[in-house]
Amino acid sequence: MPNKVKYAVYRIIFIIFAAVTILTFGIGGLLLVPLFSYYFFNDLKFWKYFRYYFPMVMACWRLAFLWLTSEAYRGEFSISLTAPPRTSPDLNIVKIRDSWKAGAFDCNQCTKCCQAIACPLLDTTNNLCRSYNSFFWRYFSCGRYPINKQQIEYYNCPKWEMKEC
Repeated sequence: MPNKVKYAVYRIIFIIFAAVTILTFGIGGLLLVPLFSYYFFNDLKFWKYFRYYFPMVMACWRLAFLWLTSEAYRGEFSISLTAPPRTSPDLNIVKIRDSWKAGAFDCNQCTKCCQAIACPLLDTTNNLCRSYNSFFWRYFSCGRYPINKQQIEYYNCPKWEMKEC
């Protein structure tokens, strides 16, 4: 039980930080920019990542709007506050498609999900996530993707499919 409380507290703190940042058009988050740097890059040296701050604020606004206006998008992203952080999907519910030719722990530089939401943390030169394995990655959608069939279909994912029950 203590771990579940810890996971919930961590997520709630992040959500409060994100809400303050979004509702103040990024100004409120500037007071805690080292926290932003830690959440998204596992590094408190915010000056190295400051160029991503305002693009991330804009991305949050876009995603909040999408979440509010699209039932399809909203329905596919429900993560319990007490869910443990993850760096990969739950292999009890998903499996790799037979047609997938790359490794099990490799997206083979497929960035469909990142491109679909216009994620500013996608390094388009190398097709890699700049935020890989960060707090945000592990505690929210990226590290646990996919969690349901709707996500796989929404992003037209070539790697994953749901296991038969």
